[in-house]
Amino acid sequence: YRANNLDVALKDYNGVIQLDPTNSVARNGLGLIYEERKELEKALKEYSFALASDEDYEVARLNRAVCLRKMKKIVEAIVDLQFVLKKNSQIYNAWMLLGKCFRQIRKIDEALKAFEFATQVDKAQVGSWRLLAECFMAKKLYVDTIQTLTVAISMDKKSAKLYKLRAEAHIKIKNEEGALADLDQAITLKKNFDSAYALKSSILL
Repeated sequence: YRANNLDVALKDYNGVIQLDPTNSVARNGLGLIYEERKELEKALKEYSFALASDEDYEVARLNRAVCLRKMKKIVEAIVDLQFVLKKNSQIYNAWMLLGKCFRQIRKIDEALKAFEFATQVDKAQVGSWRLLAECFMAKKLYVDTIQTLTVAISMDKKSAKLYKLRAEAHIKIKNEEGALADLDQAITLKKNFDSAYALKSSILL
């Protein structure tokens, strides 16, 4: 919604709800407006009203999961996401959000599985490959990290961050030549990449 139209939309949705308090689409719409206004408790209430009318309303459940995560209610968000994915396992954004939620509560194995599913649902999204690589890195699976980042880099050859991440994994397996090549590429892409310069210096010392 455009900011200046929020009041109009709010009035319209409230008008629908006055006629039909169980209208899940209007309740979900109200939730989006309140969330846009950073009124998260009100947003959560409306998404929950929508789901009380229709528990299989996928969009409202995903919206509630996003809202719950913003409110730091991570476990509750995970429950909603798992409910959705059990019924429809082909929702890329749901797998991504689930992985991020698990990572927030330091369940790296579960996060890794979620990001793996995301890469299977949509192989062309570089973000899921990057987050999957970060999970492999956290588990000290450095070869898997390098392989995953190689896929990510093939999709986004202009990402200095991806080259630096792969350099860090190369360092872990004592491949200084590979690390230096990646750091040189990162620095070429991002001239003021201080942390890449520092990492390169630490290798050359």
